[in-house]
Amino acid sequence: CEQCSELPPKLARTVELLRERGAPVRLGSLDGETHATLATEFDVSHYPDFLLFDPGSRAKPRHYHAQREAEALAKWATRRAGPPAVTVATTAEAQAFVDSDSLVLLGFFKDTESRDLKTFLEIADTYDEVPFGVTSSEEVFAKYGVSTDSIVLFKKFDEGQKSFTPIDLNFRHGIKSHTAVVHGCECLCGCTVQTFPLLFSGLVNVHILLFANASSEGFPELFEQFKAAAPPFRGKILFVLLNSAVPENDNVLDLFELTDGARLPAIRLVKVNKDMVKHVPSFSDFTTANITSFCQDYLDEHNKPFSKSQEIPKDWNKRPVKVLVGKNFDEFVFDETKNVFVEFYASWCDHCKKLAPVWEQLGVQYKDHDNIVIAKMDAEKNEVAAVHIPGYPKIKYFPAGPGKKVRSSSS
Repeated sequence: CEQCSELPPKLARTVELLRERGAPVRLGSLDGETHATLATEFDVSHYPDFLLFDPGSRAKPRHYHAQREAEALAKWATRRAGPPAVTVATTAEAQAFVDSDSLVLLGFFKDTESRDLKTFLEIADTYDEVPFGVTSSEEVFAKYGVSTDSIVLFKKFDEGQKSFTPIDLNFRHGIKSHTAVVHGCECLCGCTVQTFPLLFSGLVNVHILLFANASSEGFPELFEQFKAAAPPFRGKILFVLLNSAVPENDNVLDLFELTDGARLPAIRLVKVNKDMVKHVPSFSDFTTANITSFCQDYLDEHNKPFSKSQEIPKDWNKRPVKVLVGKNFDEFVFDETKNVFVEFYASWCDHCKKLAPVWEQLGVQYKDHDNIVIAKMDAEKNEVAAVHIPGYPKIKYFPAGPGKKVRSSSS
């Protein structure tokens, strides 16, 4: 695992940070392939994986899903080794807590035995993205002008502070969705390793992305036009800036086929789910009015999805294994007279490379068959709305007949 091989210096630095902060956490490592029984017991499905165990217990360890950097690892482990919410007893402690992060959630509860407080702490114990604090101090209530039990979101952007009551939120669901994402993200959020987990949390799953070089001459005006369109869509569409000059964003640029800098700036709207349905604007003048109309048309279901496709090769159907792309997939595969067996592959995938000669051999075996066709498609460079490809290689069989239904295999 390439990512695993990059970890040792980061883990060494994590140990130093934990020691500096006096965190009661010890760090160890385990080879999951050598100790496969333990990996199964603790539900390790990918590598690297990080688990935090409560003292003396091997039951239900916490899995860490955020960035694999020393500071982030140490911060998470330190927080999770302590109580689910920081107790705030004085105004000085309150100010220190509010200043501790760009986004914090402070629960104000007069009754320390209340059911709402218990629910608040249960949620805090399961939610990693935002630090939680709790207070019953009258002076802290007074400092922030709170008179009844409330949850207050403090943030270093937009309006700075947003208050909710448990009833306002539909409490348990509301803290996670409405509070942390709808009001916990800036109207316009930058895509960075720090914000990535929040962006793709699934709580606001429609994003409009501006791809631009933040150092370019025309960027300030472009940014203001984009930002001005954001407020009316809070909670419906998340506005995201992706700086094309940052190397860490190359993978996202590649996903949207925007690695050619000549095509920037660009705007894409995407629904973040298993299908990643994309929408491309017809305009190139990125004004607030145009962007607003584009977003509203999406919400009103007036926009047509965009699917990327390579050009159809001239000899695509003259080989034993037919070569499919986005532009010819539906017409060929959903022909009711044919049984079509398709391999969806990625050029970089080692498993796909091993399968390639086998698939070619299968194509030769069936090249003269009347109604069985063997085909393949580069699923990274071509998209098909009717087919979801979670990993590579993916093999799907499309049997002949009316109302064709897909049968899948990943074995």
